[in-house]
Amino acid sequence: MYDLATIRRINQPKLAAETETTRHCSFVASSMGTVLHSAKQRSTCFLSAGPRAELFRTLRLATSTPAQLDKLIESYFS
Repeated sequence: MYDLATIRRINQPKLAAETETTRHCSFVASSMGTVLHSAKQRSTCFLSAGPRAELFRTLRLATSTPAQLDKLIESYFS
């Protein structure tokens, strides 16, 4: 569940509309595992808790650009 400040931040309009060639991958990590979202394939996968899922907990610190994160997440869908 999100607090009101988070919901407002999520719902703020984006500066530029995303298209099939400009959207980025994303992930959500929790204690149960990690959900990966492929922007290219418009697909998701779930990694149950363990070493692979734990890797994505540190991604925010390890990747400096959205392109690096996209490349890593897309590698799981290849």
